[in-house]
Order: sequence, then C-alpha cells, then structure tokens
Amino acid sequence: MFLEDGKYLSFAKLKSQDQDPALTDLSFIFFFLFKNTVRKSEVLTGGSLNIYKQAIFEFLDFIYGRSHSAAGLPPCSLAEVGFIQLEGYQKFIKGKMDASEYAPATARRKITIIRALLRYGVEFQFFDRDLSVYLRPPKLRMIRQERKLIKKEMALILEELRKKPINRLIGAFLLMMGLRISELCFAKWGDLYEGNNGQIFMKVIGKGNKERHLRIDPTAFQLLLRYRSERGECIIIGKELDQWLITNSKRNQLNDRVVRKMIERAAVRAGISRQISPHWFRHSAASYSLLGGANIIKVKDWLGHADIRTTQIYLHDIERENDTGPGEYMKDIFV
Repeated sequence: MFLEDGKYLSFAKLKSQDQDPALTDLSFIFFFLFKNTVRKSEVLTGGSLNIYKQAIFEFLDFIYGRSHSAAGLPPCSLAEVGFIQLEGYQKFIKGKMDASEYAPATARRKITIIRALLRYGVEFQFFDRDLSVYLRPPKLRMIRQERKLIKKEMALILEELRKKPINRLIGAFLLMMGLRISELCFAKWGDLYEGNNGQIFMKVIGKGNKERHLRIDPTAFQLLLRYRSERGECIIIGKELDQWLITNSKRNQLNDRVVRKMIERAAVRAGISRQISPHWFRHSAASYSLLGGANIIKVKDWLGHADIRTTQIYLHDIERENDTGPGEYMKDIFV
C-alpha cells in the first residue's frame, strides 16, 4: 500500500487516496514510531516510546484545533501542516515553559521529537519540503545549568521523600545510581545479580536498548530488600525474575507520570521554587560524582552516555564552581 514501484517506502500515494485525513496521519505516525530505521537507535524503549507518543499526540491535538491554545489558528491535518501551525506550536510550547508548566528540557524534548517527525516525513514523501526549520528547540547548555541542584537543596527533597518508604526507595535509586526514570520503571528483579565478592549489580537497559551494568549502593539495596520483604515480594536473587523491581501500592509497575508528580510535590514541600523532575536526580548524581573526584570515563559509563561530551558538560560546570574570582588575587591590595 505504501510502496511505489516496489522500491522504497513512500506516503505520496496514500495521501492522494480518498480517506479520512486522521487515518492517513495515524498511518504515517505508526511507521515513524515502529518502522523508523533512519533513527540512530532503531527501537524505542518503553519509556522513550511513551515520551514520543505523548509529544506527537499533543502536537496533533494542537493542529486539529482540540487545544484551546490553538484558538485563532485554522485546524488542519498533519499532512497539511505549515508555517502558521508550526509558529503557533512554537509559541504554545514557549508559553508552557514561561508559565513553568514545562521545564526547558521538556520543551526541548517535545520540539525535538516533532522536528524529527517532520524530517522523517520529507524522506518518505509525506511532506514535500522540510518544515523542521520552523521549530527551534531551547539551547542544551541553558537546560543543563537550570537543572542544577546544590547539595543543600537535594538534602531538603530527600528529607521529604523519607516520609514514605516507596518515595525514599525511588529517590535512592534515582540519585545513587543515576538512573533515567524509564530505566527504573522498567527494571525487574531479575536484572539484579551477585558478584564474586558479594556485591550486588543491576543490568540496566538504556536508550537504544544499550545495556550497562551498575553496582547497587548497599544502602539503596537494603532499602529495596526491606520494601520488598514488607510487601511479601521475593528477596532472593535469581528467583521470580519477571517481578518488577519496585511496585506501586497495587503491586503494579511504576508509572513514570506518578513518579514525576511525586518528585514535584516533594520539591514543593521542601521549599524549592523551581519545577523539579526525576531527571534532576540523574544530573545531580553526575555532578556530585565528579565533584567528589570520580573519573569522568567512569561517570560516562555509569550514566550510559553515548558521547563523553555530554558528560563533560557537568565537568565544565564544576570547574567554573571551583574557579577563583579576580578578588582572590587582590587581597593584599584591598584591606
């Protein structure tokens, strides 16, 4: 249905058929999400897939006119989208960010996903030109700086998390292991294994299904054993491999949205005015490790960064913190 001349995938003929435009849009989105071999990591993991779907369907709601934020813009299908809709969407995302409804990183992620969708559409003739140039994501450098938590702030948030065992456990794994929220939500008891010297390790499946192995901090592991034991869940490594590592009150898989809300509320109760997300714990894990003298290559491997330049961003911030000001060299003059 989507092949022309039996050679390559194209949506040109599909668009010309007399069918519901929404169905055409959904067909294209399906191929983008599940058949996109152009993407560097060919398979989207569960957490990443949810993020992509959420961003794309929010964009569809906007251009279809379902969002009140799109008032005044002519509704259209994805195949008909143009500069007017994209300019409006850019303002919509910026408004969310200015109102602190979206963190800068969230805004960047949403725009980046839609840009990728638009570029993909050009390659397979869903769009006749590259519309991604009309969307501009916030700069990465600005985001890294805004996501910084000093140790005093982190201590206040952790104090709030200690009030509930599950919140304390989630906070421990996010901070002490630098996990992404999707990595924690999809972790299973069977991902844990014992080393030769009694250490406990965890296999983590990260972005692009890349695998890494992390040693679990003894404190975090004891919190995990206590939590699972009190709930009657398996605490013997090597058994009940398919159980979720951390379950919610109904013994179901952790929901990333629920975890995000929990972290946000804890930060508010701790008196932190900025909008904090679980990913701030990961940034903090990187910063605190480097500040404590950890080797940057090890930190890169712990976090699962594909490029060491990503890890170096944290190192540059720490070097700036440790740098002296000009006044340090003039104390003998200014008395």
